[in-house]
Amino acid sequence: MKIGFIGVGKLGKDAAEVMYECGHDVLGYDVKTMSETKINMTTSIMDVCKHGEIIFIAVPTPHHPDYDGRNPTSHLPNKDFDYSIVKEVLTEVNKYTSKEQLVVLISTVLPGTIRREFINLCDNFRFIYNPYLIAMGTVKWDMVNPEMIIIGTEDGSFTGDAKILLDFYKTFIKEGTRYEVGTWDEAEGIKIFYNTFISTKVALVNMIQDVAEKIGNMNVDVVTGALERSTYRILGPAYMKAGMGDGGGCHPRDNIALRYMAEKLDAGEIVTIVSTPISGEINFGSYLLEGTLVSGGEYIVEIPTQEALTNVIASANTVGTDYEYNVPKTTLNNETNLPYITQRVNFEFAWQMPKGFSFESDGVYTINSKRSDGYNINYFTWNASIDKKFLKTENLILAIKANDILNQNISAGRNVQTNVITDSKTTIIQRYFFTSR
Repeated sequence: MKIGFIGVGKLGKDAAEVMYECGHDVLGYDVKTMSETKINMTTSIMDVCKHGEIIFIAVPTPHHPDYDGRNPTSHLPNKDFDYSIVKEVLTEVNKYTSKEQLVVLISTVLPGTIRREFINLCDNFRFIYNPYLIAMGTVKWDMVNPEMIIIGTEDGSFTGDAKILLDFYKTFIKEGTRYEVGTWDEAEGIKIFYNTFISTKVALVNMIQDVAEKIGNMNVDVVTGALERSTYRILGPAYMKAGMGDGGGCHPRDNIALRYMAEKLDAGEIVTIVSTPISGEINFGSYLLEGTLVSGGEYIVEIPTQEALTNVIASANTVGTDYEYNVPKTTLNNETNLPYITQRVNFEFAWQMPKGFSFESDGVYTINSKRSDGYNINYFTWNASIDKKFLKTENLILAIKANDILNQNISAGRNVQTNVITDSKTTIIQRYFFTSR
């Protein structure tokens, strides 16, 4: 296949040579003169466009040099990539291409950039976004053995242009490679969040090493090895569904305790999570993490200090429902084939207040229908507690808790057997209060 490659730099040169070594006719272009390369080079983008059935664009989307990863960046303002080079190249390519040609952008961009910045420049050709997951020291190996191929099209379709590109990659990548095909925006997101995920792992592992060195009798490889082998929750699919912020009985308290230990060991600030409310209803965890990979392989993580977090008011709110439509089936007694419904609406609310106070509340509203008369009972079970932490270590906690505040807790259910239906209701332990410390 005839391939055009615009941007034959650190990434593009090796990528283009892999395509050439696998038998494709590759013509490259770069603003810099290439001294050593296996592929044919030209000094004109027009030549590349007239040559290529598929044209790859791998030009930089740079930050200012201060953002190049050699020094900490926390003091610098947040800033988008510079897309001027991509725009310039796309404008030029659009002059010399037709709808018979497929143009593939490799450069890293933020989600939404293609629709906002680029697509109005792409009138004459078909466009795909295809960011690479490549380490600069192993480009050729990663090209042939990719973790996955990311392809973004306008509508996220797996057919058409996406299939053409996949068929091309199958000429040199390892068999069984995973393909992730989505919209332009989804492909942009996969690339940028993939890299951010790796940065988080680097920060965490180096934090573990710091703690291990300070505490002693702790081999960092033993700890990280155990985490590495945790292939469900840590490295696997668990917690990869978007929703509420981090919570539960362990995660927030463990995070706080680890930060406390780091302070005592003078191990620096620990990567931490603080939950903040959104519109007072649904909360998503806010990850306070900023780091920069500096020379020598050290990862500097900078987050707000303990003092800055003292007055944070954190909440974790969830609202959910489940619906059960039951249809018993038996051939022995049709009278038992009577559907019935159970629906539950539940909520959980936690509010961490200043001065050591915290408030928690949860409730379940249960709706029963299509049962026998007198057993279609709706009831609301509501619980709440408030506690206050004392002492500098906050080891003394005084709590007041109330269960079933509305005194409505009734267990109602239906048992369907071969020839009989039994509806029942049971009054269980209802409203009560207690204190603990």
